[in-house]
Amino acid sequence: MPDLTGFLSDSFQYQLKATAALNSGNRFENALKHYFAAFFDEFRRLDSAHTVDSFQDAVSDTKPRLYDWIDCVREGLQGEINEYENLFNDISYAYQLFVRGKHYHATLHLFDVLEKYDMADVIEPGELGLYYKGRTKRPGDVVTDDDYYYHISFEKRFLIANQRFSYSGQPILYIGSSVLDVLYELRCDLSDYQKIALAAIGYDPLIETSISEKTGKRFPPLKVYDVTNHIHKTITQTLHRLMQAGVGVPACDDEGFRPNLKHLKKDFKKFILTQLCTFKRTHNHTFIEEYIPAQILTEALRINGYHGIKFPSTQFDGKLLDGHAQQNLSAIQENLALFTTYSGEEQYDYELMNYFIVQPLDEATAFAKSVAEHQEDIKAIQGDITTGVYHSGKLARPIEHASMNVGKVRGCEFDLDVEGKPYFDWDFARMELYAQASYLNQLKSQLMYFSNGEQNMFPMK
Repeated sequence: MPDLTGFLSDSFQYQLKATAALNSGNRFENALKHYFAAFFDEFRRLDSAHTVDSFQDAVSDTKPRLYDWIDCVREGLQGEINEYENLFNDISYAYQLFVRGKHYHATLHLFDVLEKYDMADVIEPGELGLYYKGRTKRPGDVVTDDDYYYHISFEKRFLIANQRFSYSGQPILYIGSSVLDVLYELRCDLSDYQKIALAAIGYDPLIETSISEKTGKRFPPLKVYDVTNHIHKTITQTLHRLMQAGVGVPACDDEGFRPNLKHLKKDFKKFILTQLCTFKRTHNHTFIEEYIPAQILTEALRINGYHGIKFPSTQFDGKLLDGHAQQNLSAIQENLALFTTYSGEEQYDYELMNYFIVQPLDEATAFAKSVAEHQEDIKAIQGDITTGVYHSGKLARPIEHASMNVGKVRGCEFDLDVEGKPYFDWDFARMELYAQASYLNQLKSQLMYFSNGEQNMFPMK
């Protein structure tokens, strides 16, 4: 039996869901029932972290106390099992409504569930950073134009495919947190990445103090919902840092520290929602039942004023990835789906695209420098940003947050082997380093808007 951290891992949950789907008789409602039984049976019987010893390769005096902390969280979560079972059934009922033809009722019901269980939150803008967009090249494509990487244009809505997080008839901008993520999502062989046109799409950290040329008003913050495996990411990253530092470990229910049991109980609810939205598809036909929970969620969020949804890629399951960076692997396998507002006059939602700095990536420019030279450039630019933000004052902090998000992704990639080869030994990774350096230079240039602790210039977009 796994301990709590093993149970929360994507790989373990994919196995449970695959087993649940095997004997479902091609009915997803049966797969949900089987998964419910397996999920809570495993959850009730989790082993102690001391028994599993999942950090057995780590040498740290902190490790026994960390295992105590994991077991404390496990017992606290198991004490709420009735509520979690009710939540699971409430989410599943939205699917039942949908397949009975009550699509709108399913949408309303699911958002009611989010509010009932205190799950209708949004991420902080500071969590957004550098993303990537890829398109398979076709003869005649002008891959150097920014709008080539925008969402499907409003005049070509017939090209909209059946995506997991999508809704009928409206284009969505899909972007990924790493080039590896984009290549996996496009089912591209990593050695043949040149057939994919790539662009960096970096969140503009000063967008909320920028003025829209169209409306004459400031841009509102993006309201983005998170269904990534946040609880596993939070626990593993925190434990890894504590073990490396060899510091004290607070009680799991001490609300003076984060993460604590109160927050993790809420995160576990999101974990259940995430799992129900990420069943692997079992066929290649037009109607994909496994996508329905995610599509109901997408529509529920859209009609309630959200701008998008952050979700995990399902394409990393079964891939050969190795290294200590697996503690932070979620950083490179997150996708962002952003909703568009229809325009009868324009081809694209330009107001949405103004939230991002778009840069098509040129292979020749990327390969003009070695991996080491790119790394040195990035380190120097990030140092300049940190110093510049210090002198510019707290209003410039969003720039530093965006820079730090780039650092999290690069830190994960630096210690990761992909299909038996270090990440930065892959040629496509040079494109990513080039993108990171370019984005950081854009962030550095934004420091000119600040002086004497104030923002004295406001961009117009």
